[in-house]
Amino acid sequence: MGLWDDIKDLFTPEPREPTPTQDTNTYGLGSQRGYFSDIGGGTGAGNSFTTNLTSAPTNMSPNNDRDSVGDMLTTSYNQASQNFGNQEVVPSVNEQNAIEQARLDELQRQKDDAERIRQEEIAKQVAFEKSMSDARSARETALGEKQAELASAFGIFNDDYYSDLSNSFSEFQNPRLQKAYDDSMRGIWEGFASVGLLSQAEVDSRMAGLATKRAEEEARIAKGAEEYSSLKRADVDKKMQTLGDQLSALSGGATSLDEINQQTESIKNFKIQPDVDKLKTPSTKTGLDFLSSFSQKADDPSFNPQALSTFGDKQEKDVMSVGYKPRGVQSPFASGQSSRVVG
Repeated sequence: MGLWDDIKDLFTPEPREPTPTQDTNTYGLGSQRGYFSDIGGGTGAGNSFTTNLTSAPTNMSPNNDRDSVGDMLTTSYNQASQNFGNQEVVPSVNEQNAIEQARLDELQRQKDDAERIRQEEIAKQVAFEKSMSDARSARETALGEKQAELASAFGIFNDDYYSDLSNSFSEFQNPRLQKAYDDSMRGIWEGFASVGLLSQAEVDSRMAGLATKRAEEEARIAKGAEEYSSLKRADVDKKMQTLGDQLSALSGGATSLDEINQQTESIKNFKIQPDVDKLKTPSTKTGLDFLSSFSQKADDPSFNPQALSTFGDKQEKDVMSVGYKPRGVQSPFASGQSSRVVG
């Protein structure tokens, strides 16, 4: 059954009861032929439609039992519009090829964009890793240079430096020992003078005792010089270790380029020389007390330890040349004399 047969059947309504509003006016049916020809079906469709309408009832029939012409026009219009709207538009071959090519071009563009983005990300990652590697290399170089600077700065603390420290300690103490020795020697001579006559053995014993004690004090100075140098060496080693530890703590744990660069700058700005200069200054030296077991007599220019004879002559004077006469044993404390014979 064709389209227009459907339209014909469509305008064959079922009987219905007439409505009280229908009147005896007529409808202009001829004007509908061109309309249905235009909406798809040609002139034949319009003719068929008009033919069907000629047998349709009018609203002026009082006992009408079919649909009005207005109802049939509305229904026919809706059916024709639906049939026309459901017709499928099939593109031509060229149009189909163009559509397919456009689809392929879009897919290729998306693929190219994705690859470009991927390459850009790879390039960024490579650049980042290179910058991090370069920064770490620069930090390593700075650390190595600063470690070399540390070793060079502490290079002055060598054997010559510590040997000179020892010598300086001895040089500081030796004059003190010499003075103590001289004071002790004067004390011994004063003791001799107070005793009077002494044997050579007693004099030798006193002198030997002083010499022995002096040797012990010299050994004490040598030991003190070694300890003085060793203390400085310990201070230097400790400071060098401390600076090395502080320097090593400036590097490591960085996770960004800025952190690595900051560490590099901190290493470069690390100060070593001020601490070295402080260490170069010798430590203070404490003077030792020497020969404290001996009676010491400070130097007195007015003191004359040279003994005189009971006759008032110097003891070393050749008395035989002036006519020596034995006088027997004389007391070293002759009346009216302040000088005493010794030896």
